Amino acid sequence: MRLPYDVAAVGELLTCPFCISVWIATGFTVGFLFVPGFTRLVASTRLAARARELVDEGTALEAACRIIILEDQLAEALRINEQLRGRS
Repeated sequence: MRLPYDVAAVGELLTCPFCISVWIATGFTVGFLFVPGFTRLVASTRLAARARELVDEGTALEAACRIIILEDQLAEALRINEQLRGRS
């Protein structure tokens, strides 16, 4: 059974890893604009889950915190890089 094109397109948008990251980033941006307190809570929960994941893999807590900071710095640098590429 083939799905209608629209349903397949929506399914692809919801399951594509790149698309999901864009949806999440958009959600955080809108959240910070309209409900900053709740959005900070959600972001903190995400960071705590990432720290727990690293610790469960055997990483020391201090190292896990440093890894998370570096991951965030990398994500920010990549975002700025994309913005600069779009301008040229």
